[in-house]
Amino acid sequence: LNINAMVIGGSKFSAAPSYMAFNPAFTNLYTNCSAVFRSSDGTGRQDAWLVADEQSGYTASCISTCDLSGGMVDALVDTIYVGRGASINNTGTANNTAFGTLTYDRGTIDVNNMEVGFQRVAGQNVGKGVLNVNGTAILKINKYLRLANYLGQGANVNNNLANASGTLNVNGGLVNLY
Repeated sequence: LNINAMVIGGSKFSAAPSYMAFNPAFTNLYTNCSAVFRSSDGTGRQDAWLVADEQSGYTASCISTCDLSGGMVDALVDTIYVGRGASINNTGTANNTAFGTLTYDRGTIDVNNMEVGFQRVAGQNVGKGVLNVNGTAILKINKYLRLANYLGQGANVNNNLANASGTLNVNGGLVNLY
């Protein structure tokens, strides 16, 4: 897949979840299914993956899963966000959250910056993320891994400060931090 960025579940007006995965009709029959992720030139790093990106505080929470289990993954990415809250708070009373999950069990994701559970402002629009590195999968992180990162300051009207959460589950896989 030669594109510069991927959004798996962005801001929306309904709470219908987004889902990206290998087709089980193929992975159940063939063991060599694979996906290669590069920039649009076919060789470089993709700019970003955004799994559950609550971009601007719409009226519904963003729920997204990218489950690449069952196939071989070969990805070069600059920054991956799994569960990124909006950059502004809603004007109403909605409490929208970006719930993101990224799972894979074979191959390598080579990423410079990994953000799992990213909250940009104090208040309603929270980022919650889960990253599952299973089986023989390898996660190579070249710069930083941040779990439950909070960039905001202060509290909102409900006195909510940092509500971000980030979970890294390693179930047989390998995580290398450089």
